[in-house]
Amino acid sequence: DGSGHTSNNQGTSTQQGLIKNIDHVDQKAKMISWKIDVNKNGYLMKNWNLTDTLSPGLTLERLIDFSIKDVTTGAILDQMVDYTISYENQSKTEPSTIKVAFIGNYAETSDTFEIFYKTRFDTATLNEAGLSEFYNKAASNWKSSDGMDMNISVEKPYKPSAEESADGFK
Repeated sequence: DGSGHTSNNQGTSTQQGLIKNIDHVDQKAKMISWKIDVNKNGYLMKNWNLTDTLSPGLTLERLIDFSIKDVTTGAILDQMVDYTISYENQSKTEPSTIKVAFIGNYAETSDTFEIFYKTRFDTATLNEAGLSEFYNKAASNWKSSDGMDMNISVEKPYKPSAEESADGFK
């Protein structure tokens, strides 16, 4: 500190703009619940959007169950009022994408958000694609308060157990 005092501490830091986690895995139903934290540091975001790429073998369960919560206010966002969403599932062995964009009152925001959705997983498709784990990669883009283009991406894999990969338990 310039006066001869020293200290040894260790820690880790992670970005707070986009955090992706597996909330729950239901192996019997072959379902993964996902949670994405957005803007935990409260920066101003203009025209925020997200592209979430799901590996072969992951499919969005139900678009109607997709939800976004404004953690700052406690509000649940309304589709087509506060955000748009689209889902593209190309083919069984190709990645699919979920695209989300804030609109209306959220086109410019510094609030913090939580996104929740579920995917069904199919280990046979994963094996057909030659992969050993499911990947789920989210990338977001926005303009900062000073007009700079900002982007960040995160990935959260899910590696099924040997029993799940073989599609059977004994």
